[in-house]
Amino acid sequence: MGGKTSDGKILHPINKKQQVLQMQDDTKAILQNLPEMVPGEEGLKDIVIVEAIKKSVQNDSKYVHL
Repeated sequence: MGGKTSDGKILHPINKKQQVLQMQDDTKAILQNLPEMVPGEEGLKDIVIVEAIKKSVQNDSKYVHL
């Protein structure tokens, strides 16, 4: 799936598995002391949202403060 960023940059579809590409980039960043494509903090934000969704579902879809 493609798309574009908020600043208008076009994102073309990836023909490989995104997770594999990200893990390969993580390895390269560690071995070559480079910045990661996606910092770990971004993954943590995703987990916080998923956990809030689960909590809301378990509580009759009540609002969960993040």
